[in-house]
Amino acid sequence: MNYNWNWGIFFQTSPDGVHTYLETLLLGTGWTLATALAAWCLALGLGSFIGVIRTTPHPWLVRLGSAYVELFRNIPLLVQMFLWYFVLPELLPPAIGDENLLRHILNNLLTNAVKYSKEGEAVELTLERLNGDAIFRVQDRGIGIPVADQKQLFGPFHRAGNASHLPGTGLGLVIVKRCVELHGGEISCESTEGAGTTFTVRLPLFVAPA
Repeated sequence: MNYNWNWGIFFQTSPDGVHTYLETLLLGTGWTLATALAAWCLALGLGSFIGVIRTTPHPWLVRLGSAYVELFRNIPLLVQMFLWYFVLPELLPPAIGDENLLRHILNNLLTNAVKYSKEGEAVELTLERLNGDAIFRVQDRGIGIPVADQKQLFGPFHRAGNASHLPGTGLGLVIVKRCVELHGGEISCESTEGAGTTFTVRLPLFVAPA
């Protein structure tokens, strides 16, 4: 691929009608460096001052310095929170789903994963988008589900043979499956007895309404 570089544009008059493009670039670079230097000097001077007053015997000066440090220490966190909660949602496509049903799906699957795992055992929740679908996976390394029980897993009042010693009604997964179906989605399960279980929920949450 060949390019024709027009180096002469740097010496042409910029849109302001006063400077050339090269002069505008140099001017902008100068202001950037001057601003950075001024900010560095301000931070150095103010930081030194705050550090000194925190060592004085006056309690109100110490409190003032400590408050300043705590405020500016948390500014990066505040900026991140602002970006995550106010900026990023505006950039992402809207998802179509019922908040209460989605909460019930995730709450039930996560509660089961914890209940059927040993204390302290990790439970993983992953979320990804594939075209117009949202895919949730809840994985545990608990007692697993016997093969004989897996075919009846979403049947009412059915409980796995190795889970009879744990509390439960046998209705949780029935309700979860119904919540998934109301969204037009699918739920599947992969499990090995003694090794753990993975539930995968696929919901068409990003399909534009007709």
